[in-house]
Parts: sequence; C-alpha cells; structure tokens
Amino acid sequence: MNREQRNKRELAKLLLEAGVVQINVKSPFRLASGELSPIYVDCRKIWSNPQLRDKVVELAVELINSNHGQRGAD
Repeated sequence: MNREQRNKRELAKLLLEAGVVQINVKSPFRLASGELSPIYVDCRKIWSNPQLRDKVVELAVELINSNHGQRGAD
C-alpha cells in the first residue's frame, strides 16, 4: 500500500470514528433536499473539533499534493 492509499484509509477511518460519516442502508437518512441517502456526512463535527480538523486538513493537503504536485489544485 502506497502513501496515498494509507492517507485515504486514515482519513476514512478518522471520519467514521468521529461520526462525521454515517452509513445506514436499512434506514436511509433524509437529506435537506428531501432525498433519501444511505450515507450522511456531518461536516460540522470536523470544524467543531480542532484536532480532527487539523488532521483532516493535513491529510487533504497531502492527497492534493500527491495528485497535483507542488502547483496544488487551481
């Protein structure tokens, strides 16, 4: 497993453990649009937790740089 794959897995694990991403196939979530979805993402949980927020940003920057080099994502 390369570094990018490890970062993706770590990010997914962090988001699931913090309850940011919730999955419930049997009882889908009703989104603000009224649509039903088996996946719910509550980004407020990222921004309200400084340690989680910093780690998510760190991993996101590494993933962007690994895909776009030093020029970043314009």
